[in-house]
Amino acid sequence: MTESPIRPRLLSRARAGAIATVTAASIVASVGASTTAAASYRATRATVSAPYMSGMSVAPGTNTAWAVGTDYTSRSQSGVVWTSSGGAWTQLKGVPDSAGASFTSVFALSARDVWVEGTSYSTGGSGSTYFLIWNGASWQKLAMTLPPALVNAGYSLTQTALINAHDIWAIAQSCSGTGCQTTLVQFNGTAWAQVTPPLLAKAYVVGLAASSATNVWVTAGTCSPQRGTCTAPFALEYNGTWRKLAIPGVLGISPRSLAVESPANVWLADSVVARFNGTRWIVQGDRTPIYASAIAPFGAQSAWVTSQSTHPLSRFNGVTGAPVPLALPGHSPGLEAAAAASPRSAWVIGSAWVGKICASSSFAFAFHWSGARWLKVAVPPSATLGALSKTRLIAHC
Repeated sequence: MTESPIRPRLLSRARAGAIATVTAASIVASVGASTTAAASYRATRATVSAPYMSGMSVAPGTNTAWAVGTDYTSRSQSGVVWTSSGGAWTQLKGVPDSAGASFTSVFALSARDVWVEGTSYSTGGSGSTYFLIWNGASWQKLAMTLPPALVNAGYSLTQTALINAHDIWAIAQSCSGTGCQTTLVQFNGTAWAQVTPPLLAKAYVVGLAASSATNVWVTAGTCSPQRGTCTAPFALEYNGTWRKLAIPGVLGISPRSLAVESPANVWLADSVVARFNGTRWIVQGDRTPIYASAIAPFGAQSAWVTSQSTHPLSRFNGVTGAPVPLALPGHSPGLEAAAAASPRSAWVIGSAWVGKICASSSFAFAFHWSGARWLKVAVPPSATLGALSKTRLIAHC
């Protein structure tokens, strides 16, 4: 995975996407719809704390986005959930099993069926993954215990693709001093089972996405997690049987490099951005390295792509791409997640650092696409850390 250069090592071991200590800010911005027009930008930092937002989803047929993230202090952490319908984000209170946890992914299957993926960390740093399910009125917890053979081998979940309550796919990973191993697992509503497609033998699984039980995609290759890149990359499509497809570009260790809307609308974004139309991959734009942090498809052929490259936000129309000039503030700013409800409604969220390394604080920011321009969306002060101010970065320097 390609990360921003300034990212701290937290005292508790958090999963990818939940690795920062953040304080507060309010961002005021207005970016024109034209991708070539100059952006006007004004930012003011507040002195209250703010959360780190790491995952986002939009309930189908609605204009409501759900976001998850983590609050950190020097001694603890807590998972957080928010919602937005285009205005300011609202933090949900009373979320169970959030203390000591990191929330990294959210799947909004409908307005009354929202799944939040959390990992609770023990004193020794090991984590157990679970889902919190919101039915519109209350929460339910679903434990996600891997088969004993995988648990004993040190495997844990690193990425999930949720289709429904009886069909969840995931990547499980086990790392040691000699490297990392990955495998696919599937949950049937009762228990996990290991999935071992013969085409996946000895490959490192990087990306996972699904839109239905017969539209599951995996990206993989001969990969080095230490170097963050893969050689001989390929994709696997599952529609009842497995099919192997070559993919363009060079694949990096980026779990958000794959997005799937249908068998004829699959997006890959890493060293290049490409769209699979059901028959072939179509490379988008000029092959400029993108190193995506998130992909948000909308419509039949379009997508917003956030990245850690020179252009943190780009819009692709199925053939070409154009950067959106967001003048992000602070040190090492990064857009962490994106979601789209329609061509007229989308969200991006991220964070940036201020101050010096090892003595810095950070703030969260968010934007909403109205169909004509990107507008700032207020990120509320953290309910967990609201009493703190100017929280220092927890880092080993």
